[in-house]
Amino acid sequence: MRKYAIVLLVGMVALLGSACGEPVPLPAPTLEAPANGSTVTSLTPILAWSASTSGATYRLQVANDANFSNLVIDQQNLAGLSYSMPGGKLTEGQTYYWKVRASKDNQDSSWSTHWSLLTPAPQPPPPSGTSAITVSATVDGVSWTGSVSYGLSGPQAFSGSSVTQTFSNVPVGTYTVTYYGGGPSDATLASITPQLAQTTVAGSTTNFTLNFNSQGTGDIRVEATLDDMLWQGSVRYTLHGPTSLSGSSVSGLFKEARYGTYTLIYQSGGPPGATLVSITPKPTQTNILGNVTTFYLNFVAGSNAKNTIMVRASLDGLSWSGSIHYQTDGPGGRSDDLFSVPGNYYNMPNGMYTVGYISGGPAGATLTSITPSSLQIVPTLSGGKAISFTFRFHSVATSEIRVEATLDGLPWSGPCEYTVSGPYTDSHGSVPYTFKNVPEGTYTITYWHDGPLDSVLQSVTPSVAQDLVPDGTIVYTLEFADVVAVPSEQ
Repeated sequence: MRKYAIVLLVGMVALLGSACGEPVPLPAPTLEAPANGSTVTSLTPILAWSASTSGATYRLQVANDANFSNLVIDQQNLAGLSYSMPGGKLTEGQTYYWKVRASKDNQDSSWSTHWSLLTPAPQPPPPSGTSAITVSATVDGVSWTGSVSYGLSGPQAFSGSSVTQTFSNVPVGTYTVTYYGGGPSDATLASITPQLAQTTVAGSTTNFTLNFNSQGTGDIRVEATLDDMLWQGSVRYTLHGPTSLSGSSVSGLFKEARYGTYTLIYQSGGPPGATLVSITPKPTQTNILGNVTTFYLNFVAGSNAKNTIMVRASLDGLSWSGSIHYQTDGPGGRSDDLFSVPGNYYNMPNGMYTVGYISGGPAGATLTSITPSSLQIVPTLSGGKAISFTFRFHSVATSEIRVEATLDGLPWSGPCEYTVSGPYTDSHGSVPYTFKNVPEGTYTITYWHDGPLDSVLQSVTPSVAQDLVPDGTIVYTLEFADVVAVPSEQ
């Protein structure tokens, strides 16, 4: 009995020592942003961390060495989970180290693992000195002088009304030339050489050349083939370019057509029972001064299987219906004054079809593409196929930041004070909440106070710092947990 009494006494002493022993150490904070070893974009970055202890204050140290013997910042009694570096503390192109520890009830946690960051490289000094810029012009490759309106933008703005013209005592830097109007009569600007933007060098002259092409004439010929053999007969088509042309038969010859780029649009006709499968060498060609430009309408004898042409639209990847003005062209003829989507066109013969957008669509949106292509071919001998054209529209400025909260893993809503910082900075007092039309960039969130009663913020997921891409959405989730009360010993 004495042996068991001793064991029981030892156990009670151990239990009493556990109950009256030293308090549980404070957990160290966890660094969140900027990422370890990353390069920050400014000399005043926001340093953010997370912690599982409520009501704590924090001490932040920033140094230019990993031993923290040369401190740049030693800030104590920080109440939040982030710190914005003041100006004048960091220098360009340097590596810095930082760490954080928590304090509560006269107790300090251990230091967090230290992270490093690299400040942006120093910017080169602005160029000094002056230079000269000469603007000249050519027409059809031959030097030309006369009246032209243009501007030069750069470290200093200049404007000109004639060529050849030289601007002296120009501050060194990068300049871009912009053509406004004028030049040789009956000519169009074809290019600016050597390029639109150039960087000047002190003591030297930089040359911009405006290259014009005269709007002369050239011949355009339209031919047709049937199973790779030349064919002549009735075909309706149009040529869209500097001059609108149309034809009703092939071979067709348009003499002295104005210089420029032309697109051939097939409307109807051709060899009986045949299908148009291509326009070669391509549907759009440039009529070159003095040359003959030839378009070939290529037909293949075969089935006139009836098909379905579908026209659809989407807005930000989701199906959309409404008013759009567009046109379709193909073997089934040209359909004009189409004003809505979705639209289906049945019993269409095989061949090549094109769709062209004119106007309309979702309000405030921009047409970004026609998929899979604005030109599609229903192949010969197809047994009744369907092709679909989709107008893809994109909303303007749709990037969003959404802030949500959970309590013990379940969604929670209510008062909660926080700030989202980045290219756009704003605060709000409740969750969930969505900041709309936010510019792209890197954002961090700082939690201030409130949230579920008797809870503590454990973490912010997926990260305190996130990158917002154009027309994207990032979500911050503030994860709270109930505080479990521990009864005190009587």
